[in-house]
Amino acid sequence: MNDQAQCFHCGEPLPPDGRRHEALIDGEKRPMCCPGCQAVAEAIVAAGLGDYYRLRQAPAPRGE
Repeated sequence: MNDQAQCFHCGEPLPPDGRRHEALIDGEKRPMCCPGCQAVAEAIVAAGLGDYYRLRQAPAPRGE
């Protein structure tokens, strides 16, 4: 996965219009595709569940 081209949380492509959303995960700013992914990522880390990102094998599938 190319971290610079895809959302760190969901794996979707980053917006082509250059809008930047980021979340601090394990001391590094990670790119997010939207404010929703940014908010969820920040909530996961704030709840002390940051190991989710370290232990996952792939981004979670998006809901329909």
